Formats: sequence, structure tokens, C-alpha cells
Amino acid sequence: MKRILLVDDQAIVCYGTIQLLKENYPRAEVTSAKDVNEMVAHLNDQNFDLIILDINIPGGSNFGMLDIIRLRQPQIKILIFSGYDPRIYGQRYLDAGAHGFLSKQAPEKELAKAIDTVLNGGIYIPIQLKDILNEDVSPKARTSGNPLELLSNREIEVMNLLSEGLSPLEISVRLNLQLSTVSTYKHRIFEKLNVNNVIDLVQKTRLYSSAPKDE
Repeated sequence: MKRILLVDDQAIVCYGTIQLLKENYPRAEVTSAKDVNEMVAHLNDQNFDLIILDINIPGGSNFGMLDIIRLRQPQIKILIFSGYDPRIYGQRYLDAGAHGFLSKQAPEKELAKAIDTVLNGGIYIPIQLKDILNEDVSPKARTSGNPLELLSNREIEVMNLLSEGLSPLEISVRLNLQLSTVSTYKHRIFEKLNVNNVIDLVQKTRLYSSAPKDE
């Protein structure tokens, strides 16, 4: 029997995903969590074969959540299920140790395929990322013009927390960084994205972070 942990704070998405899991894995035991604290509690309580993880949940620190998960269950399979653009975030999370990345805008059959791939020991690469990887061009020529591609993984984390309204002090506590280090990251982010304040940052983040709808 497969044990699957779904971590997502969006009730509708969570409900739909659970229904799909029940249809495709009727004998699976599915557990859900809406924030990092609940996720950790479940990971400490029992072993899971797969965790389906949203990037942006209460208490989360994006890439740092992978370390939290692997520290408790090194063998668990991790499928990122996010509303963020796979072309920006996909390779970053695969490089960080995730076993797959899928946009929440993907059709149900693609979610089922991603789950099957990861549970069977494979790596699921979203079609948007495959298109980039298959292009016979240099990395510089691949850029989509999205300024978020200029940011490092840590800058992405700080950017997302700033966009959620956290202060530099709160971010330093969340990410276990010196306040001066967070301020440095904030300056770099503003410079790379050509914004002057958090309001402008939020607008630009929303513009470039969301995955494009399938045509």
C-alpha cells in the first residue's frame, strides 16, 4: 500500500488532488497538510512513499522545505505541484533534489502521469521545461526575458517572502540568516528586477511567477 502526503493550503486544489489519487490509487493511504508544521508532524509520525508539495505554503521557505523533508525521510519521493512557472522554478527544484515538478494548471492526466513517474523511480520533467532543455541553443539564448531568471535560489526565497509581506527581520528568522544578509539580498533583488519598493516587487513577481495557461 502506497502512503502519500499532500501538502497544500488551497482547499479546492487539495480536494481535487485527493479525488484523483483515490481514483488512480484506490488502495493508497492519502494524508494532507495545509502548512509546514502539519507536514513535519506527519513526517515524524509515519513513513511516506511520496509527498506532493506546493512551493508556497504557510511556514515554508521554498527550497529549504526539501531539506526539512529529506532530514526526516531521506528516501521519500518529492513531487513539486505549484502555480509557479516551471520554466523559472522547475530546473531549480530538480537540481535541489525534487523528483518532479508540475504546474497546477496541468490537466489531470498529466498529474496522474507525473505521480506514476515519480512513484516508479523516475524523474518527471514538465513539458515547458523539456522544450527549453531540447533547444539547440546556448543558455543565454534560451532566456524568455523573464527577470526572475536572474535571481539565485536564495534570492528567489527572499523575494517570495518579501512579496508575502514579511519584514527583513522576519525573513532573517524564517531563513536563519543574519539581518544584514537579508538586507543585502533585498538590495540585489530590487536591483536585478528594477524595482524600488515592495509594492512594485509584488506586482512584478505576480506578473512573471505564475505559470502560463495552456494554449
